[in-house]
Amino acid sequence: NVGMCDLGWMYYRNRRDDLVKLVRGIFPFEKLHLDVASPEQKSHVNDVKQSNRDFLNFCYGYSTAVSPMQLITFYNALGAGGRMVKPLFCRAIIDGERRREVEPVVLRERICSRETASLMREILESVVERGTGNNIKNNTYGIAGKTGTAQMREGRGYSQTDYNASFVGIVPASRPEIVILVTYQKP
Repeated sequence: NVGMCDLGWMYYRNRRDDLVKLVRGIFPFEKLHLDVASPEQKSHVNDVKQSNRDFLNFCYGYSTAVSPMQLITFYNALGAGGRMVKPLFCRAIIDGERRREVEPVVLRERICSRETASLMREILESVVERGTGNNIKNNTYGIAGKTGTAQMREGRGYSQTDYNASFVGIVPASRPEIVILVTYQKP
């Protein structure tokens, strides 16, 4: 988090709108309209121009609100080499003798280069190997992921005592097939 704040401050402190625009270009803030019932709150980014604290919080993921499926969709893109598709819940639908393949829905052909997606997976793998996610380290197959903590909304602001703890991961890290999100409210 400190490293992301340093980079944000160094390159964007006087161009905050540019950073918000870049993030909006790679993150799925719009509703996904999934094929399965899933609550999708309206996503938002706090105004990062007024407060240095909100800006620095934004640099590492605070000052935004997204649905769990939007977060999964972003990690899906990292696992797919930068190609963003809607989450898939099955590969085919079988109705008696008929089988209908479920085709992926591409949201963005490219949110980053394959090299950048690979580098991000390496960074996320180091979180599990040597960082805050090391209690789930697995030597059989690599896990790339990130722990997170977010204050819960309370009226027009945020709770000072209640928060969500989460982990989102890509498995296996070297050849991603699955994205998993675990959220625990008010631990």
